Amino acid sequence: MEKKAFTLVEILVYTAILGVILTGLAGMFTWVSLVRTKVEVLTETSSEAAKAMERLSFEIRQGESVNFTQSVFDSDNGRLSLQTKNYSQTEETLDFYLCGGKLCFKKGADTQVFLTSDRLEISVLRFSRLGSDKTPSLEISLDIAFKNPQNRSEKKALVNLKSAVSLRTY
Repeated sequence: MEKKAFTLVEILVYTAILGVILTGLAGMFTWVSLVRTKVEVLTETSSEAAKAMERLSFEIRQGESVNFTQSVFDSDNGRLSLQTKNYSQTEETLDFYLCGGKLCFKKGADTQVFLTSDRLEISVLRFSRLGSDKTPSLEISLDIAFKNPQNRSEKKALVNLKSAVSLRTY
């Protein structure tokens, strides 16, 4: 009776084929991981940018007037100061500005609030006047990037948003 067994050559061929397959799978898993990271970074950056722009637009629409002397227009480090009324119809000032690469919001004498996370950095916050002083409209430009100190390609994300908003006139 003849015993069937693998020869050394067959074992080496099978091992080589298995090695090629495993190397391909490892490369594919690495690629999938990089793509997943890129999607997460882009999603977070886009979502934060959209939320910041929505908050700016909402507060501008609700504003009574723009404080032109306290606001900084046509600068990448812009500032917007609005006069508005709170829920009890008392006048108060709202300020939007950059502080340490984050979008900050301050209402009256309250403590400033960060509207963007520590993982993002705003390089441009620009307000431009579009309308008259009587019925002002503003253009907002916002550039937000994901912080990437290691300069990894999968963590590069930059979102540029522009919007035009008018104050409501009653």
